Amino acid sequence: MKNARIRRILPSKKPVLAAWDFLAQALRQKLYILALMALVMVCWGVPVRAENLALNKTVTPHTNTAPFIGGAVYDPDYVVDGDDATVWYSYQGGVSEVSFTLDLGAAEEIGRYRFLPLQLTYIKIETSPDNLVWVVRFEESNIAFPGNGERLITEATPYQARYIRYTSRNSNNAYVGVAEFEVYAPDPVVSFAEGDGSVADPFQIATPEQLDAVRNQLDAHYILVDDIDLDVAPYNDGSGWEPIGVFIGYDDPGNAPFTGSLDGDGHEITHLYIDRPAENHAGLFGWASGARFSNLRLQVTITGNSFVGGLVGNIEPGSISNVHSVGSVVATANTAGGLAGRIRETEIADSSADVEVAGGSALYGGGTDIGGLVGNVQNDSSIVSCFATGSVRGISHRIGGLVGTLFSSSMTDSYATGDALGRESVGGLAGEHSGNSTIDRCYATGAVSATDNGNTFFGGLVGNSNASIADAFATGRVDGVGSCGGLVGLNNTSASIARSYSVGQVIGTGESVGGLVGGNSGSVETSYYNSETSGQADLGKGIAATSAEMRQQSTFIDWTFPAVWKIAEGHTYPYLSWQSFSTLAPTLLSPADQETLEGLSPTLTWLPAPNPDGGEIVRYQIQVATNSGFSGAVEYWVSAAGEVIPASLGFAALLLSGGTLISGRRRVAVLIAGVALIALLINGCGGSSSSSSSDRDSVAEIETDALTLTLQALDDNTTYYWRVRALDDQDQWSEWSQEWSFTTAGIL
Repeated sequence: MKNARIRRILPSKKPVLAAWDFLAQALRQKLYILALMALVMVCWGVPVRAENLALNKTVTPHTNTAPFIGGAVYDPDYVVDGDDATVWYSYQGGVSEVSFTLDLGAAEEIGRYRFLPLQLTYIKIETSPDNLVWVVRFEESNIAFPGNGERLITEATPYQARYIRYTSRNSNNAYVGVAEFEVYAPDPVVSFAEGDGSVADPFQIATPEQLDAVRNQLDAHYILVDDIDLDVAPYNDGSGWEPIGVFIGYDDPGNAPFTGSLDGDGHEITHLYIDRPAENHAGLFGWASGARFSNLRLQVTITGNSFVGGLVGNIEPGSISNVHSVGSVVATANTAGGLAGRIRETEIADSSADVEVAGGSALYGGGTDIGGLVGNVQNDSSIVSCFATGSVRGISHRIGGLVGTLFSSSMTDSYATGDALGRESVGGLAGEHSGNSTIDRCYATGAVSATDNGNTFFGGLVGNSNASIADAFATGRVDGVGSCGGLVGLNNTSASIARSYSVGQVIGTGESVGGLVGGNSGSVETSYYNSETSGQADLGKGIAATSAEMRQQSTFIDWTFPAVWKIAEGHTYPYLSWQSFSTLAPTLLSPADQETLEGLSPTLTWLPAPNPDGGEIVRYQIQVATNSGFSGAVEYWVSAAGEVIPASLGFAALLLSGGTLISGRRRVAVLIAGVALIALLINGCGGSSSSSSSDRDSVAEIETDALTLTLQALDDNTTYYWRVRALDDQDQWSEWSQEWSFTTAGIL
């Protein structure tokens, strides 16, 4: 009994029978056409579905057939008819029981069982070679009534038997049923490329089948030696991939987590497809404990119920290092993240997710703990040098661009750029931040907004904070309900904010709305918000500063330049010293966000992006569109010297023909794509410097002030969205700037 493993919810993928076995069976029965098909399968390596050894075999009932339930007929043979919809019910009065003996017709090697019990609190399975001497193979009691659901029992050590006796019962005075009882031979043994599964010599994985075989040795160590494409049967149809590692309940003997390690060695697993909306713990791995994952890239399309992640549904404890996922993750209930659904006592370092994450549904409710990287971060975990770029939405609370919940854990040198949407406790970085957690040297740039039934706590960085935030910033727009702030929605009594700032617009319908903090009963020290871009002018929970002041180092009292912060004097807001060019962006100046303009020829103005990596910016890409998603956007290219640069002959043709910009009713011409040299002209050249060596280390050298692009003949009464990013001479892109909009009103 101890070497059996049970799973209560069975995936649609069933065990496979080796094609060679199928070929042998077809030849023995002189089914030559089938034999030919099997030979083709052998040559092409096509797996064949395993044979259900119990199908239509003889069943001898030991209990009655309960013929009076609704006047229906309940036949014991229903348990082996191959139809999950037919059920045999039995009732004995008082203690109800279903019991039968299955005769396989001959001794068979047994590796696993699949069955669908109904209304039970106890199960026992016994086997016999002769119907006389019986061995108990599996027994479980104290099952929570009704105990319904598919179950899969895998035997660690297969055995021979002809007869199988099944018994299930309850003491609830209710009918007991079995919908189907299936028996399978052991799965074919998959050989790994090389290795013995030890830390020193891990199993080498080169094929989808070898990756699937990880579930057979959950405590071993593995390394990828090639990219793995899972767009092959049976992993790309039905419910798709079966997550590795089984969780039934805490302290349940049927738990089977992955406890080994997987090193991707820089390789990628693509087309990981999972469609299991009613099943918990969905991901490449469902549940892991003490496991280590590293150096891996994933491309995923995953739907699960709760605890859903691109890499793992739940891990406690463990570590994840240099793992990156792209794609989509959906939890029909709760707790989803682009990389992991939930972590506890786990470190995630140097990892990322470019994943669209969603949580909650009308059928299952939920929608809580949804994050771009991790849904729920619990006790003694840490997130270091990580980022998420996908949008995040949940129908309930604790929704964040990087994590939904951060509890008694730390986050350092990390960021999120995706938009976050939820009902309550929604933040650009974290939805809820509590339990002695810390957020240090982090930022968020995505927009934060409320669902139609939004409640409260919306912040550009954190929605609801009960812990420490230091040296952080947020630039995204906040549009919420109740307590709304550019950095934090609600800063509770036990919370603190130090040396942080926000610059995004803040819109709220409640009384507790602020440029930096919405509701506040905690500590706020030397932290600032932009009084011009935020649209707020509150006092006592953040220091108001103008846009010009926010671009001057002297504004930020007692901040640590250059060890923690840097600034391009007069050009950028402060940025964190660990940030590279790819995380920085040009600063938009005008038109002001959501401004209504007179005339149809706006001039777009922005400040250059700093480049702490040492590269030189060579051009800027400007996108203009009539939608915030920038679909169908028209692109412009401007050099660092202010010249229009056609990106291709097609772009040049667009300019020469007076091509259409967006609407098709008017033509657009590029009047000016120039440089406004409003330089500080120190020592005969533009730029900024300082007299102290400390200031020189913290201030980027930028010789060009504002760049401008003037457009002409736009449509009137139309809202346009625009953004800018930079490309340097190392072929590195900066981050996109904020996305601003303006509306043309024609001639007023």
